[in-house]
Amino acid sequence: MSRWSQPVGTTGSGTAPQSNRVERLGWLAGCWQQAGPRSSVDEHWTRPAGGTMLGVSRTVRRLGDLDSTTEYEFVRVFARDGKLVYGVMPSGQRYTEFLETELTDSSVAFGNPTHDFPQFVRYGRHGADSAFAGIDGTIQGRQRAVGFKYARMSC
Repeated sequence: MSRWSQPVGTTGSGTAPQSNRVERLGWLAGCWQQAGPRSSVDEHWTRPAGGTMLGVSRTVRRLGDLDSTTEYEFVRVFARDGKLVYGVMPSGQRYTEFLETELTDSSVAFGNPTHDFPQFVRYGRHGADSAFAGIDGTIQGRQRAVGFKYARMSC
C-alpha cells in the first residue's frame, strides 16, 4: 500500500485513529486568499473529519484581460505515529511528505530535510480572519523563503 493510499487517521500499524492532532488545525478550515494586482493565491481547506484535512491551492496570474493558472497543489494532513503528516502533490509533481516539527494552538510547521525545496512548510493564524503560510529551505547552498499573507474569504 502506498503512503498516499494508507487509511487516514491510522499509524500504518492498525492502531486507533489519531484525529485529535488533526483537529488542532481546525482554525485553518475554510477559504483563504492572498490577492495582488497581478496574481492571487487561493487555499481551500476542509474541516477536520475522519482524522484528516484536505487542502487545495491555486495561483492565478493576470496578463491583461486573461487569467492563467500557473501553480496548484493538493494536500492531505493526517496523523501517523503521533505526528502530523503534510502530504502534498504540487503542480503535477510526485507526492512528498513533510513531518510535523512544531504544533501549537495557532501554528504548525512541517519538515523534510531530504526534499530539494522547500524543506519546511509553515502555517499560522493571526486572529480569526488572517493567516500566513510559508515555505523555506536551501537551494544550491543558499537560504530561500517564500511567504503568503492570507485573508479569510467566502467559500
